Amino acid sequence: MPSFEIAPGDKYAIMALPGCWIADDLPEELQLADELWASRRLPITVDEHWKDWLGSLMIDRLEETRLFLLTSSPSASPAILDGENRDREDRVWRLYWGLLLCDFMRIAEKPVRLTGAHSGDRIDVRSLGEVEQPHFVLGSPIAKVAEEHLRRAAEIGENLEKLDPQ
Repeated sequence: MPSFEIAPGDKYAIMALPGCWIADDLPEELQLADELWASRRLPITVDEHWKDWLGSLMIDRLEETRLFLLTSSPSASPAILDGENRDREDRVWRLYWGLLLCDFMRIAEKPVRLTGAHSGDRIDVRSLGEVEQPHFVLGSPIAKVAEEHLRRAAEIGENLEKLDPQ
């Protein structure tokens, strides 16, 4: 079974969903489409220099997160942050929106998005930021994210791209 990898020369995008309720039987890694995954672990190693750059609170938040949405693919220019990174971020963003459209999910903190590249000797973070946390409406059912939600979300995300192919 293949597993998610950011290979040398790849650019990637990740969305961390801190405090997201997930089903007990959700696999460690789940391939949803070509180069599109969900994982229950942070797929990159947090080097010491990141702890200074990102801050210990952000690092702790990422390390405690149990659901990540991911994509990675070869790049023509891994050394620079450019439209290729944006394309990867857009793909993960559409998966996230697909997940929000499937069911209401509980996320305890603001989701975190990361993008960067594997430059050959290490994986770098080139951009990091938070996105607005989904707001709970009293009385709404809350679903634990399961494999079926992620698969449906991937389909929705691919259809959203067809609506706005840019």
